[in-house]
Amino acid sequence: MTHDCLPHQVRELDLSATDLEPEGAMEVVRCLSRPECKLTTLKMALNPALDEEAKVALQSSAVGTQCTLEF
Repeated sequence: MTHDCLPHQVRELDLSATDLEPEGAMEVVRCLSRPECKLTTLKMALNPALDEEAKVALQSSAVGTQCTLEF
């Protein structure tokens, strides 16, 4: 049995203003590298815990995926 990070049909995920911490955001971004992930847009605006350093790390982790991160 495998665990899917995100349902296959999800194309856009808006986590704006959800008090997202860097660790949680990184876990979501890790799911982007799975072949079955079809997410094209991940929105994470208005999350104060995601400072510039966290945003750079998240962008780096998303390289090579089909997903655009929006802060």
